[in-house]
Amino acid sequence: MATTSKEFSEEEIEAVWQKASIQANNNPDVYRKDYAGAWIRRSDYGLQTEYGWEIDHVRPLTQDGSHNMSNLLPLHWRNNLEKSDNFPQWTTRMISSGVHNIEGVKTWFVNPEDYA
Repeated sequence: MATTSKEFSEEEIEAVWQKASIQANNNPDVYRKDYAGAWIRRSDYGLQTEYGWEIDHVRPLTQDGSHNMSNLLPLHWRNNLEKSDNFPQWTTRMISSGVHNIEGVKTWFVNPEDYA
């Protein structure tokens, strides 16, 4: 049975933010990168802006994923939209070039047993 969606607390949002990749010469409290390499800005959580981001469920809720922190990652909103409920293989659409995000499709595959 699939887990239902939820609103994340500020503490949970911050814990997921901490999983984003810190980049040299950038304030890690403001800018980081998601796993696909797209820039995200802490204050843009939940926004569809150039640096907006969402909390992604690696194993989607529709495939018995959970809200456990081990299943959550920060992901640029366009990458999250592209990933959708695909699992264990999916694509992302945004990467970075300098300080901006650009289109760049990447394909991902994870071992489903790592997200059981």
